[in-house]
Amino acid sequence: MDIYGLGTLLWSIENRNMPRPHRKLECTGVFADLMSRCMADDPDDRPTLNQIIEELRRLPQTRSLFPNENSITNLTTCGTDTSTNNGTPSGPALIPDPSSWWYTHTGAVVNLKGTFYEIRRVPDTLSDRILNHGRPLPVSDSPGVTINGNSVEHLTSQEVRERRQTSYNIDENCHPLPNEDGTFDTRKDVESSQLAIQSDIFEALPIIEVNPNIHHVKNPRSINELKNLISIQGDSYVVQLLGRTTDGKIVTSKYGDQTLLDWINDIGKKVPQEWKYQWVVDIALGLSNLHQKNIVHNDLADQNILLKDDHAIICDLESEATTLDILPPECAQDFCTIKEKSADIYALGVLLWSIENKNSARPHRTLECAGILKDIMSRCLAVNPKGRPTIDQVVYELWRLRQTSSLFPEGYESREAIPTKLNLADVDHGIEVKTDGGDEEKTVYQIDGPQRLPWLNWLYNDKGALLSHNGIFCEIIRIPDTFSDRVINQRADLPFVPWKAARIVGDRIEKMTETELAISRSGCQVNEEGELMPIDDGSFEAERDQGVQLNIESDIFKSLPLIEYDEQVYHAKSPRTIKEVHNLISVRGVPGLVQVMGRTQDNQLVTMGFGKSLSDWITDRSMQTSRQTKLHWAVDIARALYQMHQRDMLHKDLSANNMLVDGDHAVLCELETRWTTGCARSPENCQGAEYDKRADIYGFVTLLWSIENRNMPRPHASLQTSGVFKDIMRKCLDNDPAKRPTIVEVLAELERLKYDS
Repeated sequence: MDIYGLGTLLWSIENRNMPRPHRKLECTGVFADLMSRCMADDPDDRPTLNQIIEELRRLPQTRSLFPNENSITNLTTCGTDTSTNNGTPSGPALIPDPSSWWYTHTGAVVNLKGTFYEIRRVPDTLSDRILNHGRPLPVSDSPGVTINGNSVEHLTSQEVRERRQTSYNIDENCHPLPNEDGTFDTRKDVESSQLAIQSDIFEALPIIEVNPNIHHVKNPRSINELKNLISIQGDSYVVQLLGRTTDGKIVTSKYGDQTLLDWINDIGKKVPQEWKYQWVVDIALGLSNLHQKNIVHNDLADQNILLKDDHAIICDLESEATTLDILPPECAQDFCTIKEKSADIYALGVLLWSIENKNSARPHRTLECAGILKDIMSRCLAVNPKGRPTIDQVVYELWRLRQTSSLFPEGYESREAIPTKLNLADVDHGIEVKTDGGDEEKTVYQIDGPQRLPWLNWLYNDKGALLSHNGIFCEIIRIPDTFSDRVINQRADLPFVPWKAARIVGDRIEKMTETELAISRSGCQVNEEGELMPIDDGSFEAERDQGVQLNIESDIFKSLPLIEYDEQVYHAKSPRTIKEVHNLISVRGVPGLVQVMGRTQDNQLVTMGFGKSLSDWITDRSMQTSRQTKLHWAVDIARALYQMHQRDMLHKDLSANNMLVDGDHAVLCELETRWTTGCARSPENCQGAEYDKRADIYGFVTLLWSIENRNMPRPHASLQTSGVFKDIMRKCLDNDPAKRPTIVEVLAELERLKYDS
């Protein structure tokens, strides 16, 4: 508001008039630009007060409308050059020639008109715009100036000397100074190399008789380089260590006759677009091999990429950051470390830019993304490290690009397919790519593949789900808060893959072997519509009948009294297990749990009849139920589960089929403690964890969800909480079992809700 008001004041001063309310003012005169920015319709587009002051400082230096003798001196603490003879401001400093900059890991330094400038890069600030030549350097009569983000700080002569000598080791013209031995190698580099040569790791390498035609020889930079080279022996797209020489050198396999930097500098050498694409794929696959072994390259620069026709490999694995061209923004700030995979991804984005533009990037530059690799490049170059993709996501996007882009020649087949294992966390599996061929022509390329399908088409199992669509078999194993979880919950599309079968586990997608496919499909078949259906081979019934027979013959079942069955009073069923009979006897007289009465002559287990199941209530919409009744049901079931847990009993199948309701009351039934229903299964049980009381809490909350929503939850669904039970449900649905409340805590909260209502 104040900035807009300041704009109207500038208008009044310029026009010697009072503006009418709500009028759009025409900006003219010496303040025209500043005035229009202050009165921008969008408040976010208006400058800050500090920016306005800076503009006013510069105005007398750049406008010819001011007389030579002006009195605006109190504003020019930074921006007025007082070195001229007549005291006339000479205007803002021009941008120095790029070759005069001395780049550092934090930004750059330069000497201009006798002033030492230190610019520290902070993205989207004044210092960033200066480094990108979007703003001139301010003129100052101080010996030095530090520009850090939007902050401008003046330096004394002593501070300038300390920075030149201690921080940067440069002379007064910002040129590097040699060491005492006349070289420019840092002492750290020399010492690190000597330690590597003296190490046991180096001594253990075989001695190689060097052949210049097939071998490359170099000094080992560090022990870490040796470890990395040994770790990736046998991996593709990465230079291979062969051994050492007797004079303290390491020997690697020779690859090609040029680096990517050599190709960039060879102006006359042209290569096809598909070669560039294949280089990028090879580099990405090499980086994927490194990251799978938790190796961060840290110097993925153009001089460390070796080329041979349309092939490329990564070399120099010392994991020491040296090249400023590929330094990510966060590493230009003192608080950040470079030992992150996301820094490699940023460097990969710079490499994509260099390949696309046949040029080397200047340090700390904001690169403009264009060409076939534009989208991948822009994501890799994101300022926020968390916004960058993983290397597996990059590989997948490169593979998908090949399937959709019309820029490749017809019939071109890339050498490399998508790897058999990828990490696809947060991959955008959009299926449509559009290219404009003119004002009217538009071509749409669409990948045919499984997308979001109705959940009834899925075949759920104890770990997740199976699905067959368009000839592709998918097995999804649910892990909370991952890609597989989003697919099962229909918040992400199934990815198109070039295989006949794939398994999605968490954030990874894997190619299934023929054996794995046969095992996964052993219990199902594909119907005429191409959907998976379970195979009924009679094994389940046979196993159940065997359990029933063992139960009938047991002493505990025979000890039950014979009952004359009355279907109006009782409920009869086959006894599933001996454990079920034991549990029913243990909870005799306990409220909220179905009561065993005895057995029939034909060996049926008899319990007291009680209303209808919750699943019947869900489907029978004619039954009207009040909020108070729902609270009574929830309290009854919580009390019943409390009684079971007090006796160290687990229910294991708290589904809507196993909860009976009658009026305002509810009971639990089916106490065979055989974990069967997928909709009540907790996430940790899907991953093989042992069932415990905390898993019962998860199952209990699916009952609350069904009561609240009058619906059956889908297996493995991430349930949305709402209604009167919202807070309790949210706690009980926590993916971390240790954070779920006990049944005592749940019961206390439900009792409070019941009392308050």
